[in-house]
Amino acid sequence: MWKQAQRMKTTARVDAAGVELHVATCGEGPPLLLTHGMLCSCRMFDRVVPDLAERFRVVTFDFSGHGRSGSASGKISFERLILETESVQEALEVRHPVFVGFSMGGMAGMRLALRDPKRFRALVLANASAGAHAFAERQGIHALATLTHAFGIRRRALQIATQQMFSDAFIEAEPDTERDWSAAVRGMRKRDIARTTHLVAGRKPILPALASLPLPALVIGSEWDTATPPEEADAIARALPGSVFVRIPRAGHATPLEAPGAVVDAIVNFVDNGLDENREDCKDAASTRKWPEAH
Repeated sequence: MWKQAQRMKTTARVDAAGVELHVATCGEGPPLLLTHGMLCSCRMFDRVVPDLAERFRVVTFDFSGHGRSGSASGKISFERLILETESVQEALEVRHPVFVGFSMGGMAGMRLALRDPKRFRALVLANASAGAHAFAERQGIHALATLTHAFGIRRRALQIATQQMFSDAFIEAEPDTERDWSAAVRGMRKRDIARTTHLVAGRKPILPALASLPLPALVIGSEWDTATPPEEADAIARALPGSVFVRIPRAGHATPLEAPGAVVDAIVNFVDNGLDENREDCKDAASTRKWPEAH
């Protein structure tokens, strides 16, 4: 089962353009704002929140259509996810946090940081992508999303999603966790599954724009990630001036669940050692530092 945070959590409902979002906070200290991926919820971070909350005020929330948040009407866009992130920050006074974005959450965070870099102290981008799908792959995903909108998520589609979310080793070691996640996906509205899938499949590349982003950044990839392979994380790190790249071995896409200790260690190490440098020395993307692989 998904490990629950042991420290006291407080929850709230935040309005984002007419949609109520579920928000949870835990711990005290400098703020960390955590955003989840497609077909997930803030429960994705249950295994990292307890340790992070020893050092930080950790704020997590469910994007619309996910978890315990309401469902937005109309098309889901990165503009919508950005608005929701801004709404949570304003309502809970989460000022100048270190932004931690997993997968889709990282994709939204990069776009928000490009628009308003002063909003964040730094970025942590885990298993995210700044590129786009190849045409044939994109068309196939769009077709699958259209079928899901019409008929609901079918067994084969859920199998594909599961194989991209978790490594085979993790599914074998923790079948209950995989079943919990699959049950949560089956419990989502079919339109929310479809619209979010269309969004991520149809994303436009933003890799060249990252060179102008003046924020410290930690980029996390994982060895067995087939949804956003580690090469995509490495590309983000190379595009961001002076960023830090950590490659987690023997883990699939869902690093906060598969390798929570490595994720926590990477974030704490980054905050302790990666935020006080002279950014003028980090203009060249080739200066990207690679710390040793997490274990």
